[in-house]
Amino acid sequence: MMNGHWTTRSACALLLAAAVACGGCRSIADWLMGEEPSIREWNTARDLFDEERYEEAAVALRAWLADYHDSQDVLRPTVMYKLAECYRVTRDYERAVRTYRTLIEMHAGSPEPRIRDLVGLARIQLDDIVPKTKPAREAAGPAEEQSNP
Repeated sequence: MMNGHWTTRSACALLLAAAVACGGCRSIADWLMGEEPSIREWNTARDLFDEERYEEAAVALRAWLADYHDSQDVLRPTVMYKLAECYRVTRDYERAVRTYRTLIEMHAGSPEPRIRDLVGLARIQLDDIVPKTKPAREAAGPAEEQSNP
């Protein structure tokens, strides 16, 4: 004979299996497994990024940053870096520069090696794209400016 504990456990397992099996019910599976909304939203944004759907990923990443304001959140630097990468890949260099710089300003002093690595990568990307954001006249240099009054 089954006791009440086993029946409840079996019912939960059955609900979880059904939620996973239906595919579109990911949020139910996440809820049953106790996944935090911030993690669920991060996973969605990361999946979009990995699928190279950069414009959609940028929207999801911006939403994550707006919804979760804690600057100490361990995901925040990664979300910021991915957002900057979305902007870089879609050639929105102005936004990419701002996002990389914000990441560097907020997290340059982090003791976490993973975060220091992201900051280092952000600096490398900045060095690459900052020249692309300068106006043509400024990029031309002073000699060319003098010859074109």
